[in-house]
Amino acid sequence: MRPSSKKLFIFTATILCSSQLLGNQVHSDIFSFDCPEFAKGCHTKLSGTSQTGFQWTVHDIKATDILYHAKAFADPTIMGGFATGQPRTKKATADRIAGNWMPRFLNGSPHGGMSIFNTETN
Repeated sequence: MRPSSKKLFIFTATILCSSQLLGNQVHSDIFSFDCPEFAKGCHTKLSGTSQTGFQWTVHDIKATDILYHAKAFADPTIMGGFATGQPRTKKATADRIAGNWMPRFLNGSPHGGMSIFNTETN
């Protein structure tokens, strides 16, 4: 079941408010900050189990995840349903992650890509 746009917007707004306005006051099992006083160095981690028993973990993208995402964005089958439907070069993906996604989280603005993995194998 896919969350409605309204719910997604509320969740996004909550994340942004929490990180930008309340960095030193937020106590969360999902978010942590390297510098809570200024809501900088935001890190996220959430894990759970699906109804079918699949154990998963989602976290902000780290440098060690870039190759994984670069391969996924270069795959025509995966990219067929995203954006223009065309695969992206590994370099373009790596540059976007390192130049945009990771800095957003580190600067207290947690939006952009995240990584989801099978907890049992990764």
